[in-house]
Amino acid sequence: MYTVTVPIIADSVTSRTRDVYLRQMKEAKADRVLLILFEYGADKQEDARFIGSLAEHIAFFREAGLAVGVWLGKTIGHGGPLAFSADSGKASLPYAHLVNLKGEVIPGAFCPLDADFRRRVGEFAAAVAEAGAETILLDDDFRMSQHGPSFCCACDQHMARMQELCGESFSREALASLAFSSRPNAYREAWRRAQNEGLLLLARDIRRAVDEVSPNVRIGFCTAHAIWGIDGADPCEIAAVLAGENKPLLRLHGAPY
Repeated sequence: MYTVTVPIIADSVTSRTRDVYLRQMKEAKADRVLLILFEYGADKQEDARFIGSLAEHIAFFREAGLAVGVWLGKTIGHGGPLAFSADSGKASLPYAHLVNLKGEVIPGAFCPLDADFRRRVGEFAAAVAEAGAETILLDDDFRMSQHGPSFCCACDQHMARMQELCGESFSREALASLAFSSRPNAYREAWRRAQNEGLLLLARDIRRAVDEVSPNVRIGFCTAHAIWGIDGADPCEIAAVLAGENKPLLRLHGAPY
């Protein structure tokens, strides 16, 4: 048995267009709508600029008999703006950025080892839940690598954690050689463990924040290639953490576009 879900860019939903969308969804025999939000604000006050009349739109579609969720187009960040998004990279947000093994800062992509960053994403997810979303789907920027040709994240916090795991000091340049130019070894395992730890911390903080508002909200995420390999992550474990007491949700990579 299948459930038909239709994603719609939230900014395109207005009191004028809602009836048109609803008619099209009924023609498609859709069961659920996912309203897509591309970005979050710098603080709670700024969230209103992105969420806007989300609660009103959610209530409209629910009253029409549809399940309603929200697709968050950004958590960690893609490393650049998405199509149809007003996001310019948000380099000014006061959070630690991802840094690749070449020492290059990735604009618009933030490190989940930054506790303030995790708090901000959790607050935003909680605001979406409070607006009435039954499901929250995180986009495939929930990953550490795939932000250009060099692996992430090798920020100062990640480097310190990997050095702690290995019991020695080394540079990013040395790590690139030690971890990725030979057979599997302790350096590569330290890399994988450190990347996974950040993802799990972020997943737990999102779930914790949403639980304070609505523990019945189902949270899942879209998987990029990195999450299955170089990030050292277990996507099923992350899905379980995000789900909380609800059924886990994974959208496998391979977008139809």
